[in-house]
Amino acid sequence: MSQTRKNKARSQPELFPPRQQIEEETVHPTGTAPPLDTGNDQLDSALRTSADSYQMILANMEEGYYEADLAGNFTFFNRSFQEIMGYPHLELLGMNYRRCAVNEESRKIVRDAHNRVYRTGKPIKSFTWEILRKDGTVRTIELSASLIRNGDSQPTGFRSVVRDITERMQTESSLRESEEKNRLIVENAREAIIVTQDLKLVFANPIAEEMIGYSQEALKSVPFTDFIHPDDRDLVAMNHIRRLAGKELPSVYAFRVVNQDGSIRWVEISAVVVPWQGRPATLNFLNDITERTRAEEALRRSESTLKSIFLASPIGIGLTSDRVIQQANNRLCEMLGYGREELIGQSARILYATDEDYEYVGREKYAQIAQRGTGTVETHWVRKDGTVMDILLRSSWMDPSDPGAGVTFTALDITDRKQAEGQLRRSEARYRLLTENIRDIVWTMGLDLKIDYISPSITAQLGYTPEEFMALPWKETLSSRSFDKVMDLYREGSKLIRAYAQEDLNRSLSVNVEHIHKNGSPLWFEINLTFIRDMEERIVGILGLSRNIDEQVKAEDAKQESMRNLRKSLGATIQAMAVTVETRDPYTAGHQRRVADLARSIAVEMRLSRDQIDGIRMAATIHDLGKISVPVELLTKPTRLTKIEFDLIKTHAQSGYDILKDIDFPWPIARMVLEHHERVDGSGYPNGLTRDQILIESRILSVADVIEAMASHRPYRPGRGIQAALDEIATNRDILYDADAVDACLRLFTEKGYRLVE
Repeated sequence: MSQTRKNKARSQPELFPPRQQIEEETVHPTGTAPPLDTGNDQLDSALRTSADSYQMILANMEEGYYEADLAGNFTFFNRSFQEIMGYPHLELLGMNYRRCAVNEESRKIVRDAHNRVYRTGKPIKSFTWEILRKDGTVRTIELSASLIRNGDSQPTGFRSVVRDITERMQTESSLRESEEKNRLIVENAREAIIVTQDLKLVFANPIAEEMIGYSQEALKSVPFTDFIHPDDRDLVAMNHIRRLAGKELPSVYAFRVVNQDGSIRWVEISAVVVPWQGRPATLNFLNDITERTRAEEALRRSESTLKSIFLASPIGIGLTSDRVIQQANNRLCEMLGYGREELIGQSARILYATDEDYEYVGREKYAQIAQRGTGTVETHWVRKDGTVMDILLRSSWMDPSDPGAGVTFTALDITDRKQAEGQLRRSEARYRLLTENIRDIVWTMGLDLKIDYISPSITAQLGYTPEEFMALPWKETLSSRSFDKVMDLYREGSKLIRAYAQEDLNRSLSVNVEHIHKNGSPLWFEINLTFIRDMEERIVGILGLSRNIDEQVKAEDAKQESMRNLRKSLGATIQAMAVTVETRDPYTAGHQRRVADLARSIAVEMRLSRDQIDGIRMAATIHDLGKISVPVELLTKPTRLTKIEFDLIKTHAQSGYDILKDIDFPWPIARMVLEHHERVDGSGYPNGLTRDQILIESRILSVADVIEAMASHRPYRPGRGIQAALDEIATNRDILYDADAVDACLRLFTEKGYRLVE
């Protein structure tokens, strides 16, 4: 090589390994080593330029690039790959990929990829691998893999382009978590959430279905105004259209919906315009206010009285800053005999008869505010005319974070307190009257679990007078299992009180219990508990509301019994189908029963749900139902079938599906029957499905079917035995048969002593 060429080579950006080593050892991306000295200067120059360009690209590309020998040792890489891996050049050169793997599973990913590329000769465009950098950090990389061949087209190693996707994976994971949280919030919200577009519902959460009484499919099938009371349809439709047009509308308004059972419910709606699948729609939040609306009518009659009591309440209100009066309401002025302009700007000292009273109130009030946030002091004030009155003064910071904002106070003339107490007693009597005339049982009890009040409705519900019930211990009023539930709930509430978990204390606790009527009969009630607080926000008792739900509970029990009977009927029907198949094919009599028992056992071993296990057993019992459409001569033929005959036999999976597809089973029976001859590599029939395209139940059924078929006698061959059948599924694990199903089946036979039923 000329000196000029050597100088040129030194001027290029260097990769790892050095240029000379690239020329001598690395494999060209096209599959052959680049000839760098042909004896033809013009050709040598062109090849040199090509190699330099190749080197320049690898040196400057953001993606990592490496080459490894067939054992997985790194033989060549660019700077980006070295930076991704975090190893020095000399340490990384010759290192095996296994050393960079996080764990054995990570090693297996690369090993499987290399094996696949080596076996098929086809590149893998993309797969992910977790690596362990030299500094101990774990990164996720995305890489390709392809085969390097020498001039004789023999495999010599692997090449990969690498991209660090750690941050992208973290971002995607965060997005998935966020989407899942949002989905859970919407599905578990206590208010109905619907999306309307073009006067139709395009989304409704479960509460919306429950509130309106229709399934989501029914809600979406017709204009949403169909579910609205006729008198309110124009209002709601117009508001929907105007909101989409950007018009100003009330943020919240109410209307009536007609439930599926014909009952009318009042709902309150708030809505915003949102994009939905690229077009404007309205996102609506609905709350059922039916009970509130009914109560409002009753409360409206007393609203005027309550408002009068509030407005006429003998309480003066004012604001001070540095004990200088800043504001005073009419009642305060009336109490003191001063005009507002006479009070504002004056020191609070003018209200007190002596310096001692003034200083005591300031000292005591501010000490309490600093300790508890509020200060309550009883003192004496002097009116403008010189008369003295007793005052109950209650003060707090206007803004706790800014004491300079001043102190707000209320002043109550204790002279009039008797009158106020009388009004309070009358108000309490009204509420007690309301409580004592509702059907639900209202009660209060102390933290010692002793009931101190219970409404008269206890007599209609449980046969006891209030006095009789209050004298009974809880254990005698509840069934034993319900007593334990109530004690658990009480312990939960006690923990909350001790921990003073404010948010939890503000929520109600609910439990369904079985009370014992005075006549001895059990009745189910729903109990809702909330905590009672005193003026200092301390928990002093429990308020309970007990609602009779006995009819609902009994209805649910009847429903469950009906479901059990239905399952029994389905089982009998399926068993009759199985007998029909065995009558047609006496040589395989018992085959479906044995397959069903094995498939069920595999499903149990794999910890599938109870419902899935039942479905697998049912499907396996009739998985060969389609053979009733196959000529009996083929089913009993004592010699090996021809291709045409076997193709006819293979139609039994589709035939079975066609027979079962329109039957409304609670499990995908028809699909399991259709797929029980599919294989995870796509070589099965009738549709050539692969892996996750096949139901897990179908994959289990196919393993059980193969085991029983190989182990049992057939007209054209003797049984091969269980060991041959187990060898077959083990050999083709994760090739023809699902790996988890195979592992579970092998454990049953080799570790747990399972045997095919006779």
